[in-house]
Amino acid sequence: MNQTLSDIEVIVVNDASNDSSVKHIERFQNSDSRIKVLNHSVNKGLAASRNTGVSEATGEYIIHLDSDDFWVDINTLFNLYQTASLEGCEILRFNGYMYRQDDFEKPIIPELNLINGSMLNDERLWNYRSVFLYFFKKAFLLENNLNFKEGINLGEDGVFLSKAISLSNNISSVKEYYYGYRIHDVSMMQRKWSIDNFLEEERASQIIAENISHNSMALRHYLGYRIKSYWPVKLGEKLKSSCTQEERVRLYKEARKNFSRLNTKLAGKHPLFSRKDKYLHQCFLDENYEAIDVLIMTSEHLNIPFNLKRLRKFIKHHVFLNTWYRTLKTLRKSTACFFNLTTIYKYLYPRVPSKSFNNIENLNEYDFTLLSDNKDKGISAMLRVKNEQRYIKRCIESIIDLFDEIVIIDNNSQDETLTIINNMTKLEKYTTKLKIYSYPHEIARCGEQHASVDSNSVHSLAYYYNWCLSHCRYSMVCKWDADMIVAT
Repeated sequence: MNQTLSDIEVIVVNDASNDSSVKHIERFQNSDSRIKVLNHSVNKGLAASRNTGVSEATGEYIIHLDSDDFWVDINTLFNLYQTASLEGCEILRFNGYMYRQDDFEKPIIPELNLINGSMLNDERLWNYRSVFLYFFKKAFLLENNLNFKEGINLGEDGVFLSKAISLSNNISSVKEYYYGYRIHDVSMMQRKWSIDNFLEEERASQIIAENISHNSMALRHYLGYRIKSYWPVKLGEKLKSSCTQEERVRLYKEARKNFSRLNTKLAGKHPLFSRKDKYLHQCFLDENYEAIDVLIMTSEHLNIPFNLKRLRKFIKHHVFLNTWYRTLKTLRKSTACFFNLTTIYKYLYPRVPSKSFNNIENLNEYDFTLLSDNKDKGISAMLRVKNEQRYIKRCIESIIDLFDEIVIIDNNSQDETLTIINNMTKLEKYTTKLKIYSYPHEIARCGEQHASVDSNSVHSLAYYYNWCLSHCRYSMVCKWDADMIVAT
């Protein structure tokens, strides 16, 4: 009711509540005409309640808010509506925080900034959870007959989102945090599950896999996450305390239907899969349910022991210890982040050894070495010039302030190009930045002529460009043409 966007419709679905919820709803309804109450005579579950609300909605956009959660910003709806309207998106994603004991904790999903993307061209959209973090255009839902799968109350948002995201080519996302997701012990995800709960969640997972099956990479990513993290860690802990061995085997047989979609060779090449992950997947394929039981039941080391949880709770309520704990945790995260970034950088940009080039014409003055490291940080502009007297002055004037040096390689100009450049070097502004070299050899043209020339010849285009690079002082190089200027 405190949202700054006032032109809204608030639909409350009373799913046969048996406490005093209805009285609270009526109290709000009596003071605010924007509230509409829809009543179920019997309890139908979350999916059916969402469908009831959406079917009666008259607004241009739909957003879900669970009854124990809240929006953290009074401008949430205004900002989402403005963004969705301006970008014309069918789905707009945002973010939120886990909220526990009056404390905002970790983000619900990874941050994402995106304008009108799709799951086919952006793998960051391969996330099918938390339907309350999405702002939907109602016309899109109607055109695609998108409803929540009734009868599934564990994973119902994943079933809906996987279908909706796979059908839309206009999905935007903002990085802002608008949602407060309350974590408490009585929620379905926190309490003990029965075998029926496990089977229901597994069936939801199978529907999700079917919804995204047209995208083989997205399917592999989803099933890979299930086999690596969700099954052995999140479900494994619940299974140990909730189900008999016979019930667990029943669940394994159901899960095999899903994991058989994951190609064994592709699973083996998954960069994040450990040997244990690959073995667990193979056990599902081989119907080796005893081995699966052993693997799942021995994942104790992945879970936080009960005593450590008690210790953490004690520390949290002790001001001095909690301050030190948070400081150490931050340092640990920073250190881990540094090493992870270092590893990624080394993988993306492996160190290449210095390489020496010798030309087949035995012109020693045109032999050179490309250094792999120890270059100064900065940007060099590399210009090949040949008879550019008409453009060269204006070209250099437009880029002189953008680069740390301008390396000019004259390729046997016969006009006034060099004279113009030499005159510019007499001016203080250009003296330190302009570097002039001569490469008098005829260079093969791109295409058949280049293909017919030995790559170690001074006439090779490749040899020429590498020679030019060897004269660039800085770590980054921009190849610039002498007839190009910067427009602004």
